[in-house]
Amino acid sequence: MVKQLPLSALEKDVPSSANPPHSLPECRLFHEQAEGRTEVEDYIAAKYLQVHGAKLKEFLPFLLQLSMKGQPQGAFGLRAGCYYPLFLEQYLKDPIEQQVALLTKRPVDRASLVEVGNLALTNKSSGPLLLVLLAATLARAGFEYMVFTVTEQVEALMKLLGFSPMLLCSADPERLEGDSAIWGNYYRNNPRVMIGDLRLAQEVIDTSPRLRRLAQRHESDISTMAAELAYARTREPSL
Repeated sequence: MVKQLPLSALEKDVPSSANPPHSLPECRLFHEQAEGRTEVEDYIAAKYLQVHGAKLKEFLPFLLQLSMKGQPQGAFGLRAGCYYPLFLEQYLKDPIEQQVALLTKRPVDRASLVEVGNLALTNKSSGPLLLVLLAATLARAGFEYMVFTVTEQVEALMKLLGFSPMLLCSADPERLEGDSAIWGNYYRNNPRVMIGDLRLAQEVIDTSPRLRRLAQRHESDISTMAAELAYARTREPSL
């Protein structure tokens, strides 16, 4: 049986029927030229500096932000597999699609992959909702696997929600190009490169009343973000 977080932890930010609809958290996707993108980058950079002493200067092409009454609660960065290379491919000996194919024992199209990174949270309580919206959006957009580098704490949260990430390798800072010192103490948290099967994640959401209810209450945001990501999924970025 999948162990789920208590309802109070998952739905702390979901209003009761007595509250107006506008009190729901809002989730929005920002491409690189989107209005408000700079503010999302500043939020992520500030959190990385606060938590890890890291000095981020570059961000993934798409940023997904969760906000409440105009105040950021969390964010992720996204890069479609058609972008070459993915940041985390620095940790790998072979292209990511080959590594995923070996682990899953099935052919994998690079366009079916999406890299997730730049995770920032205002409060840990926002993590479950952000992860549910992320998985539902990526699955709706047609991606099959998300690939990501996470610390032990984030990995534990994913497993607690019922998601089952698969390990690829440890994230070795010695393999990074440039100055690894900009990451502060991030690598002291034993980050690992992992794969998430989005079809299985969607099944977890669909079969859990709690998670399904969270996704349903944000159906409009999921649909809007998925449509934009579906277009980017197979489109080569202009260089």
